Amino acid sequence: ETQNPVSQLFAGARIKEEVSSSVIREIDKLNSKNTDEKVNIAKVTKTGLLSNLSDEKKNKIEKEFAQRYATNVKTYIATTQYKNLDTSEKVKALNKIRNNIRDDIKVEYGLAKPKKRRRSN
Repeated sequence: ETQNPVSQLFAGARIKEEVSSSVIREIDKLNSKNTDEKVNIAKVTKTGLLSNLSDEKKNKIEKEFAQRYATNVKTYIATTQYKNLDTSEKVKALNKIRNNIRDDIKVEYGLAKPKKRRRSN
């Protein structure tokens, strides 16, 4: 049996089933729509600065990322603000969450300087 690619994002991370399954359902729903934009589900250590780390560090980062991403997305997709977005805006919002967490992890591991972020409301 092949594993859903989205659920592989959370492989090995200690995340409550109801959290990961609601996030997986949402990403699957968005990515199944015929749009050019997709929610990015690639491993955050696949390219760039994080790809140069040891396998042990990469595994640790993937688990950390998965936990933070699942928690943040689960909270956000329950909001009225999110529910009022169209498909394209939802995809962009989830990708922004992913990129922000990835950037935070780079800073925490000393691979990048903190970025100033504009708050989106």
